[in-house]
Parts: sequence; C-alpha cells; structure tokens
Amino acid sequence: DLAPVHIQPALAGHLRFAALGDTGTGTPAARRIAQTLRTVCAREGCDFVAFVGDNIYPDGATRRDDPLFDSAFESVYAGLPGPVLLTLGNHDAHKSAVYEVLHTLDSKLWRMPNFEYQYQAGPARFFAINTNCPPLTQWRLARKVATPFPGWTFVIGHMALYSDGPHGDADWSIRWRWHASRDHVDFYVAGYNHLLEHLQIPGRRTDYVVTGAGGDAEGNPKDSKGPSAAEHRFKHWGPGFAWFDVTEREVILRFYDDAGALLYEYHRTRAAS
Repeated sequence: DLAPVHIQPALAGHLRFAALGDTGTGTPAARRIAQTLRTVCAREGCDFVAFVGDNIYPDGATRRDDPLFDSAFESVYAGLPGPVLLTLGNHDAHKSAVYEVLHTLDSKLWRMPNFEYQYQAGPARFFAINTNCPPLTQWRLARKVATPFPGWTFVIGHMALYSDGPHGDADWSIRWRWHASRDHVDFYVAGYNHLLEHLQIPGRRTDYVVTGAGGDAEGNPKDSKGPSAAEHRFKHWGPGFAWFDVTEREVILRFYDDAGALLYEYHRTRAAS
C-alpha cells in the first residue's frame, strides 16, 4: 500500500462513518449532497467517509495533477471531519486508475492507498475491493474474509451484487462466486446504481447496501431492471447517502436524502460472544 490507513474513533465504543458513491461530477447536486454530508457528520459524527467508486466522471484522471481532482473532489468535499477512503469504480478505470492511487500522496483528504486494500477500526474490519476485476478480486477476498475476526466485516465495492436500479443485479456468475466464497461478510456496501437501497437474502448473513446517489441520481423507477433476486427492505429513487454507527453488539444503518431528512433506519444486533 502507498500509505497506511489510520482511523481514530472520536466516541469510545463507536465507529461512525458515512458511505456514498458515484460522486465525481462536481455538479450543483453533488455539492448540495456534500454540504448535507458535512452537516450530518458534524451532528452525528463521522470518523471517516467511504466513497464506493466512480470518484471522477466521465473517465477518471488522465494525469497526476488533473484539475478534475479539484473540481470533482477537493473543492466539493473540503471540510469533512475525517479522511475519505475511496474505492475504484468502472469510470475511474476508463483511463489509468493509478493516478487516483497516487493522489493519496497529494491530498490531505483523499485516501486510496492501493487498487484494493483493507483496514480495521474499532469493532469492524473493511475490505475495499476493485470490482473491475471480479474473478481475481473475489478469489482474494474469499481467502481474506475467511480469517477469523471477532467483530463486524464490511466489504466496500463499486458494483452492486443486488439492486433494482438501472444496472440491476450483477451477472449470475459473479453472484455465484460471491456466495460460493462462504458467508463471512456482514455488510456489502456498493454503488453503481444511482439510488439508495437495502436488500437481504433470507437465510444469508450479508446485508446489501446500495448508496450510489452521491452525484446525480437517476431518480426514475422506470429505469429499473428489477425485480432483484434479493428482497428489499428499503428503496429510494433520489439523491442521498448512507450513515453507519458500529458498536461491538450493534450496527445502525441510516439513509439521508440531500436535504438531510432521515429516510430509513435499520438496526442489526448480534448475541454476545
């Protein structure tokens, strides 16, 4: 990795973070969501922010000093209280994704130390994966998540495995490899589809969270490729983001819209070990 990831939770026993994706437009809509994100983080707490891919539209960065780093990110998200930990999306890889990794050396806010990386904070571990290379990525991930861990396991990736959005569910072979790699993941957090969703598969361990509404959400149900093979707990065709509060015993998931209104709240608990 190009640089280590250090996260220091501000509240003892809690790890709080926001997650959003498909952000890299620099449009007035993206800036409005960013301002709401700052407000929610100031009120509820954010030890870091996870970006789930498509950080720079339309084709990623073309050089290390590309002005898009400022117009699509630095000037939009300045003032967030913690680091932004980014994941590669498909648009980020249209040119050379290496420039997004290298921007970690040039920014106080942007952190993408590798094409894939992992980190741990408080009671949770995180795997940021590159869904542009699904077979190899899933093979490596299956080995890593199988390692025993007493806390919660989050996977952050761009391509949603399940969604009613314009891209729909991932290809059956990708989903088959995912489930064949064993259920060791508590939350899979993704974007790619520009809406907010929470989905579950009965009898499976993983909660699927889609938070791809950080830039310009499609916001039109007629674009759906659904129904998904997973069951919906929540769906919102509009801009916004997810927020998590993680403790040893519980994870709280919330969705906020671009005006800061609370759209949805979900609590997941587990028995004491």
